[in-house]
Amino acid sequence: HWTDGATRLSRKSSLNTTNVMMWYAREELVAELGAVMLMGHFGIDLGTTRRHAQYFQGWLSRSGSKPAALRHAEREAARAVQFILERGRDRI
Repeated sequence: HWTDGATRLSRKSSLNTTNVMMWYAREELVAELGAVMLMGHFGIDLGTTRRHAQYFQGWLSRSGSKPAALRHAEREAARAVQFILERGRDRI
């Protein structure tokens, strides 16, 4: 969620919706997918992948169009991970 700020990636403006729950659900997808990507990058054990999958599926069911939500989550999680790896340390 940290990467969403106006001085970082401003994801609120990248999602064209006034539906607050849809925005929040998609933000949770981005955060969860980004966390899993970072864990993989740093070699951190995911533990029970079922827990991650269930959490993701729960928010996916509230995110509007599933294909659009998945595309959004993939694109924005990749951007967030890249931002964190490249510049995150300098912004804390």
